[in-house]
Amino acid sequence: MLDPSDIMRRMLKEEMVDFDGHPLFPERRAYTVNYDLSEAEFDLYEAVTNYVTEEMNRADQLGKGKNGERRRTVVGFALTILQRRLASSPAAIHESLKRRHRRLQLRLEEAEGDKFGDAFRRWKHHDELDGLISKWTAKHTPTEVTEKLQFRRVPSFPSLSPSQLRADPHLEAREAFPTITHAEKGEMRAVVPPWRFSKTPSSIDTWTPDLGEHNMDVFHGIIGPPKSEVESLQESQVIW
Repeated sequence: MLDPSDIMRRMLKEEMVDFDGHPLFPERRAYTVNYDLSEAEFDLYEAVTNYVTEEMNRADQLGKGKNGERRRTVVGFALTILQRRLASSPAAIHESLKRRHRRLQLRLEEAEGDKFGDAFRRWKHHDELDGLISKWTAKHTPTEVTEKLQFRRVPSFPSLSPSQLRADPHLEAREAFPTITHAEKGEMRAVVPPWRFSKTPSSIDTWTPDLGEHNMDVFHGIIGPPKSEVESLQESQVIW
């Protein structure tokens, strides 16, 4: 592993000094200033805190199952931000809550006006959705449907029969189905691997072997017993 110590150094601002050893940044000193909230300010602080911890993001249901930790993180971050806005001024927290209200209102309007906006609503109205999809696909060829969906970044490909696959111009141009001549079966179409390597191109020049066609090559040529023994095992149907 590369040692980055001679390349860069990560330091706190308090530790950074110039070439003469003088601090680059003045010392910061934080003091806590206590003050009493008025009754109205305290009620507002409690209301904002309760809203964040109890109500915010409830629509997203982040507190269920494996998302519980995520909900605690989101709520804690939101609580810190809004409490800082609250400490800044009533106008600041008012603007933050107004923006939140507008976002929720838009989401509500979208949810009420869209029957297919999420998986649950698509399942609930699946008969209507299937009908709409059927009417739309009936107006286009499989290739047209694929192109329209892929243009909108939807992964798709037409479901083709073997004859349609062999006639596909793209696959034909890639020579995906070469013709192989079999000694007994004549000419047959094979399927080559879909990938192409410039230095190690793949090719298919023989058909799939018949059952036991290479028994002698394997048992005699690789394992080692004499041909007579292999032939005897074949005659006895010990090997096929």
